[in-house]
Amino acid sequence: MTEITWGAAHPAECWRMYVRTPILSFLVTWHRNTRGPNAVLLLVQGVHRPLVGKYVDLEMQRTPTLISGGNLRLERERTQGAVDDFAWSLDIRALTAPIDPLPKQGTLGRLRARLPWAFRWFSYPAVHYSGRILWQGRSWEGEGWGAIHYCWGTFPPRHWLWLHAAHCPARHTFAEVALVQTGLGPWPYPWGTLGYAWVRSQQGERLDIHGVTGRIRVGGLADRLRVYVTPWHGTGSVIYARTHVRVWKKLVPDVVTTLLGDVRVPHVVECAGQGLVEWGNPPLF
Repeated sequence: MTEITWGAAHPAECWRMYVRTPILSFLVTWHRNTRGPNAVLLLVQGVHRPLVGKYVDLEMQRTPTLISGGNLRLERERTQGAVDDFAWSLDIRALTAPIDPLPKQGTLGRLRARLPWAFRWFSYPAVHYSGRILWQGRSWEGEGWGAIHYCWGTFPPRHWLWLHAAHCPARHTFAEVALVQTGLGPWPYPWGTLGYAWVRSQQGERLDIHGVTGRIRVGGLADRLRVYVTPWHGTGSVIYARTHVRVWKKLVPDVVTTLLGDVRVPHVVECAGQGLVEWGNPPLF
């Protein structure tokens, strides 16, 4: 089992926890900023009308294995929280090692890792959850799957795309695309592209890192996206995504998030109406 940790603190940082269960999906984001207000964002979609919440100026507790704001907590092996009539208490287990879009391996990887990127992150892209969820007076116990991200930086990305499919259609089948355009140095410009496309299934595991193992490009319309993965060596692939149900500018301006989108990797992942699709400032790059 991989231990979930995020190390030393940064002046501005965030944590994102995505959980998909058979009954509903939810996404919690903790924002911590030593120079501005702290905030926690919550989105729940599934069996009832979407629950969207934004809670600002919360007192934050932060250690290398804990973040909490209000009564919403994420720890190394557990998460719990309650908002209105929705609450959860779940055990956490990371199924893979974290993915860093700037691996310090190979000539290209080492060169890119030395650049002063304004936004950084790493992801635990395959996480198993187990425990209890309460909503509208009802109770559910069982298993869920998803991801946990940790990010930090001096400026938010100029554009970004996050796709995630968990447990679709078969057990232990996952896919994640995380791609951003971000500044280099202490200013928003000039900018560069960071990111990766990762797929895990019974056929094996594949990780493509932009600028290190090949090129990743986004095309299509804003609500029907195509991610083109072109490795330096080997066969390329295309990952498809569609938003369907949208939450427009509810969490952060100019950001579209849905937990009921489509994510498809032909012949590997078919996640119809159960995938996370999020983009900011149309991610066509």
